[in-house]
Amino acid sequence: VTSLLLSIFADKERYTGEYKAMMAQKVLSRLDYDTTLDKRTFQLLKLRFPEKAMHDCDVMLKDVTDSRRTDTNIKALPQTQGLLENFDALIISAEFWPKFQGEEPVLPDRIQQQYDTYAAGYKALRAPRSLHWCPQLGMADLTLHFGAHERQYTVSAVHACIIMKFEDRARWLASELAAMLELSDQVLRSKAGLWVSQKVLREEPARYGDVLYIRCEEAPEEEGLGPLPPTDSFVLTQDQVVEKEEAMYKSYIMTMLTNNESLPLERIHNMLKMFMIDPKYNKTLIELETFLEKLIAQDLAVFEGGVYKKPA
Repeated sequence: VTSLLLSIFADKERYTGEYKAMMAQKVLSRLDYDTTLDKRTFQLLKLRFPEKAMHDCDVMLKDVTDSRRTDTNIKALPQTQGLLENFDALIISAEFWPKFQGEEPVLPDRIQQQYDTYAAGYKALRAPRSLHWCPQLGMADLTLHFGAHERQYTVSAVHACIIMKFEDRARWLASELAAMLELSDQVLRSKAGLWVSQKVLREEPARYGDVLYIRCEEAPEEEGLGPLPPTDSFVLTQDQVVEKEEAMYKSYIMTMLTNNESLPLERIHNMLKMFMIDPKYNKTLIELETFLEKLIAQDLAVFEGGVYKKPA
């Protein structure tokens, strides 16, 4: 399989980037720290690629191993005894992982308490280090109760935050719920759609284009229910990263050309190195020239007399 994939991806750098994103997605979609299969595949890939090319993946797998040990140590502390039985955390070296995506929800109070307890335990062990949480990442194993019946669901953290709001209230407008969780209306409706499809919630139209979500009191019949959709994509693909970076380049360059009558290639290059910090500008002059040609093809810039400027 590895050889087949390598034949598809002629660009080895692109392949390692895609593999890194794929491995991150698999790790984040699990409820445990088991990376046995990932390590086996990784060892095979290390035979085909130089060690430097696979360094980030090596760090990612080490992060999982270290997280398992740290998790055990945190839960052994006197101040965390019995408070984190159903809570695990993956602690990553962010600079070696791919870019993440997704809006961060406001957590339910009792989940936030677990986050705070875990963070306090980590600080007690690793001070002065502290944790910066990414609550949109990861998975939750839920048991939903419908009278005498119950159903099990494994869903993303955002899906879990949404359905937990229905413990205290049976009805929520989409706009209210989005504001409460600090999610965009589009993301809220998309995620709530999973619970509608599983007949845990039902939806009705509301005024001004809003949607009313209502908690179903009867346990959904398992027959006729489709499978849960694939896990949310937590990681940006290589193409998405490039698209996002190019949008940033375009914004910076168009601002430069608006504020300056004309600019030579080297001047644009130096200004981007100076002002672009996140993402950090790392293009060569040739790569920048190629990108500027795209802007020219879109009639957003012209090249005359050795300088670039906005069209008249």
